[in-house]
Amino acid sequence: RIVMSGFRSGDLKAALENVGAKLGSSVTKDTFALLAKTMGTSKVKEAERLGVKVMEPAQFVREYL
Repeated sequence: RIVMSGFRSGDLKAALENVGAKLGSSVTKDTFALLAKTMGTSKVKEAERLGVKVMEPAQFVREYL
């Protein structure tokens, strides 16, 4: 599961869905990565607490798409 926080990108959402990724709205222990443009938010802090990867969208695209 991928969670996006602080931004919306129709192109990125479509690319993720094309490779079979599930999109979520909240961070859980089952989240693969949180894509965030702003660090320090409650979602980022929750991801860090759960050991979930926090990445900027461009970094995620370079590494995984």
